Amino acid sequence: MTILAVIGIAGTSGVVHAVPPSLADTAISLAAASSPGVQFVHVATAANISGAATSIDHPLLNNDPNAVIIATPNWNPGGGSGVYNDHPIAVGYLSPKWLIVNQDIAPMPAYAAFNVLVPKAGPNAFVHAATATNTFHNYTLIDNPLTNGKPNAKILVTPADTTNSRPIGVWYNGTKWGIFNQGLSKYADRDLFQRVRYPGDLCGRIRASGDGCKHLR
Repeated sequence: MTILAVIGIAGTSGVVHAVPPSLADTAISLAAASSPGVQFVHVATAANISGAATSIDHPLLNNDPNAVIIATPNWNPGGGSGVYNDHPIAVGYLSPKWLIVNQDIAPMPAYAAFNVLVPKAGPNAFVHAATATNTFHNYTLIDNPLTNGKPNAKILVTPADTTNSRPIGVWYNGTKWGIFNQGLSKYADRDLFQRVRYPGDLCGRIRASGDGCKHLR
């Protein structure tokens, strides 16, 4: 059975739990791990919320439209009381700052929190464009020597600059990694994604291109 839900995390003391906000009692324990790059918690407040979006004010991201960002909802940073943001999110750039946006255009709730990862720059950072040759109905395949043939890689995905409100996932087809819409809906031309892969300090942006696509670069 496939459970379609928006995933976030909750927890303290080196252990995090994957929490679908509307299915919190189905939490899955995961080992917290160090990751390459800078990590911080962003909290949505009245000062940075505009409609469905919250703007991130960070020196590594400000005035950098080419930054790669991985964002994950964090229900209760520090283990205190939490705020559910039961909506699929994406990231996007609106000069001079990056935004975290509810893709279904629902208002961003005050004090919703997000773990943000800004991966290290380097040769392992790359861009993948989902095109007609690598996109099939509801999934796109990544063809890169750094990910091909590596079934044990851990993949984090954040949609970018899109209003794809469908839950997404990743899977390995035996030779390559792919990103798919869990509801089996077909990708739209403008669907964009950012991703990071562990281990190996591999990070990058995945974006779909096509007619009418709004590119970040």
